[in-house]
Amino acid sequence: MYRILFFLDEAYSLFPGGEAGPRFGGAELQLYTIADEVSKNSLFEVTWLFTDSKKYDVSLLNHPRMTILSRKPPFGRNIPILARYFNRKRCITRKELLKPYQACNPDVIISTMGSMAEDLRIESELAGAKTIFRVASDTDITIPRANTPEESEQILRDISNFDSVVVATNEQQIALNKFRTSPSVKIAKFTKMLTNIRSTSDSKHILWVASCQKLKQPWIFLELAKSFPDEQFVMIMPPIDENLSHTIRAQADKIDNLKLIPVQISRDKIAEYFAGSKLFVNTSKIEGFPNTFLEAFSVGVPVLSLSFNPDDMINAHGLGACADGSLSRLIEHCGTLLSDERLLEEKGKSACAYFKKNHNLEKIVQEWMSLIVETIEGRDDAD
Repeated sequence: MYRILFFLDEAYSLFPGGEAGPRFGGAELQLYTIADEVSKNSLFEVTWLFTDSKKYDVSLLNHPRMTILSRKPPFGRNIPILARYFNRKRCITRKELLKPYQACNPDVIISTMGSMAEDLRIESELAGAKTIFRVASDTDITIPRANTPEESEQILRDISNFDSVVVATNEQQIALNKFRTSPSVKIAKFTKMLTNIRSTSDSKHILWVASCQKLKQPWIFLELAKSFPDEQFVMIMPPIDENLSHTIRAQADKIDNLKLIPVQISRDKIAEYFAGSKLFVNTSKIEGFPNTFLEAFSVGVPVLSLSFNPDDMINAHGLGACADGSLSRLIEHCGTLLSDERLLEEKGKSACAYFKKNHNLEKIVQEWMSLIVETIEGRDDAD
């Protein structure tokens, strides 16, 4: 039996409501779903470990096949783990540092935390475990938090030093492979299909779903709504940036055809909004491979993207339209799609077909299980 530890800094998206906070978390949901699916195979013993300053009742997950652990950060969140070894107030001993690992004695540790990549890798070595890093977003590659190009390159090198690295797009793979002696592994992201494919005649609104932060550029969706006063727009926007959220809410109140939901809602309720939409809009500056794309595709909803178009998939597979960063082009594409119900229907069917072919849950889980075994046992050709 192979022992796997899935480790993540935050787990807020697994505990909707209460102290869990008002945010979506695609990276957390992806990693948890992978852990959930892998744990169904008797070949693997799975432990989920998260470090967070919030209080969670892990019994809420009620997982029959997975051990759920949590540990408090010794000196607060977002402080690199090895930097906690020495502190003016206290010294963290190796025993304390490795305690959660010793509880499950993992063969491999899997994480998706770019800001703590090197510290996690060294911790894993101390625990005697192999490592797999899953790139969650293009921010792991472009490193907007880096202060200098040298710092950015060092973070990429840190990620590349894991035994195996998993990416979702060709662009991510190219960026990392120049720092690796063996290539990273491309494994598609996945989500469970929300419902059966919807018909265009049942679709009522244009949908936007993301947390409220500057990176997501929610104000652009407001401009889109104002450009089409005869259409209904729905915006689901849990706050992260409170100041920005206040501004967007004030502006949204003045747009009659826009319904703003400024709080976290259940995944089931979100599924209803996706199934009832004719078009899903993404306005982010940067993404990884958003779960919302997959949720839209799974119910046959085409995507209208301001900028994000990994591997040119939207154009190549007829999944909607991409405006290449131009607001005027975004409005133009939106008008074209809304004025042609047959075109919208065709792109919706293409989106659903693309999802079923390229984001098949069973196939992707098998790829993950194969990678886990190969990483633990070692490979001669690649990671």
